[in-house]
This record gives sequence, structure tokens and C-alpha cells, in this order.
Amino acid sequence: MDETHLAAMRLLSEAPKNTRQLTDALGKSREHTARIMKGLFESGLVRRNDASKPFVYELTDEGRLRLSAPR
Repeated sequence: MDETHLAAMRLLSEAPKNTRQLTDALGKSREHTARIMKGLFESGLVRRNDASKPFVYELTDEGRLRLSAPR
């Protein structure tokens, strides 16, 4: 997991965020942010509320554990 993935997870540890908020905070393109979030979602580290557009992401319990684990 690279630093951008960790940065996204740190942002989500503060509060759920939508894709626009994540894109702005990470300073990455919409496409890059979408790839990052898709990977975190498929890994079970974040969940997304796809009932709204843009998606809203939040950390799962597994994501919180991974973020707090020593590197």
C-alpha cells in the first residue's frame, strides 16, 4: 500500500467523505482517486454508500485496524 492509499485512509478516519472531497484533499485527478478508492473498497478497507452520487466512503473496522497497525 502506497502513501496515497494511506493518506486516503487517514482522511476517512476523521469522517466519511465523498469522492469530490477525497479528490480535493489528495490533490489527485478524479480518475486516480477513483482507482485508489476502488482498490481500498475491493480490499475491504473501506465501504461505500453507492445510493448517493458521488459515492461516500468510510473506513471499515478492518481499515481502522490496518491504519493503526505499526508499519
